[in-house]
Amino acid sequence: MIRRILITIVTVLIPILLQAQCWLSQSVSDLDNADLSSEFKTLLKSQQYNKAYQFLYSNAFNTRTDISVLKKLKNTYEDILFDLKNVNEDFIKSEIVHLDLGGHNRYPEAVKIITADVDYANKPIDNLLDGYIQDFTPKFKNNSVDRITIESAPASNDIIAEVKRITKDGGKIELEHPVSANLKYDDIASRAGGYINKTESFVKNGVEFKRVVIIKGVGVTGSDLLPAFKSRLSNRIANESAMTMHYVDDELKLIIENGKRLNLPDNEIEDIIFNGCRDSKAFSKNEIISQTNFWSIVKNRGYPNLFTSLQEYENYCNIIKEISKNWNLPEGSIFIQGSSLRVSDASQIGDIDIAIKVNRTTFDNLVDRFYDATTSTGRQNTITAEALKGRISGGNMFFDTSGSGSFIGQIRNSLDFSFSQLSGKTKISIIKNTSKIDVSPYLKIK
Repeated sequence: MIRRILITIVTVLIPILLQAQCWLSQSVSDLDNADLSSEFKTLLKSQQYNKAYQFLYSNAFNTRTDISVLKKLKNTYEDILFDLKNVNEDFIKSEIVHLDLGGHNRYPEAVKIITADVDYANKPIDNLLDGYIQDFTPKFKNNSVDRITIESAPASNDIIAEVKRITKDGGKIELEHPVSANLKYDDIASRAGGYINKTESFVKNGVEFKRVVIIKGVGVTGSDLLPAFKSRLSNRIANESAMTMHYVDDELKLIIENGKRLNLPDNEIEDIIFNGCRDSKAFSKNEIISQTNFWSIVKNRGYPNLFTSLQEYENYCNIIKEISKNWNLPEGSIFIQGSSLRVSDASQIGDIDIAIKVNRTTFDNLVDRFYDATTSTGRQNTITAEALKGRISGGNMFFDTSGSGSFIGQIRNSLDFSFSQLSGKTKISIIKNTSKIDVSPYLKIK
């Protein structure tokens, strides 16, 4: 229905306004003599109409109107245009261009791409946004919108890419979603070409929400981002017994700025810094910058260090996935992490660390499974202790109590045939999402 309405706007209403464009270029007397309703003539003569007129013709269509207004297509076009004038009065008076995605009459001055109308409450909201993202061109101009508000609407790659394109440098992108949505706001900020400026929580209709304000701009500096990074890192380090902040503010600024130039999301930059704060293996500021640089290379080419090509890496991955599948483990959630993603000097890489990432429920079930699959009290105690940290090591994972071999043992035996130089370096664990050891960057097993 939304798509049909928008098509009607583009194919029926816009041509009428195009006719109006001709009248705008003529004298007032010509307009008075035109075969148009008095209300339509008044609209075209209004000085305030210029802004609405310019907006319509620079952006192809204006869905600022409510669904209820658009449903009046059964009436005369002149009545619709009169309604448009009234509905858009706040927009005409506004000094900024404000685009609202997903809201329902929240902002009178905003242009609304969609409306959360009751007719569509039970349908996926991203389908409505797709009508704008995929079907209509031309869209808003580059760097043309001052403020974008997104309420309970998806933050897919396509949508955030479009938000980034049309938001002005220095413009605001405001997200408002239920906490249960578990959105990765750092990642969204990075994809939108900005940084998180403000975060707050509130309760609406008995549901806990989170509001995040992102400022977009190529001029983002390490100084802008430093307070938020320091706060998060300080909180994390305070909960660790063998970690210390090894970097002064100026060093952190340089590391952050370098990561942002590489278009790395905040969480990856932060986790690389966090990893460098270990007392047992601290890295200098230059080493951390080098690690972010190398991770950017790995991320773009698709395979880690110790591999000579993407094809070689994919062959390696196939072995890992096949054995994981045979063990009834989620082969679609396997990632490389650790030094092979960050360190360019192969001689400095100790292991290829593999993580099977799972949610809390799956993790707890797997802890029970592997605890019951061994008769060794020592191994059971180790599984229990590691589980508290969010990990099950591959060496403690057995298929059953027969003791026929561990999970990592079977993987290494299979790798010996084609990857003998890497089999001994391969380590694998099950990692619980959001646990302390759930540390990026990650490269998904292909």
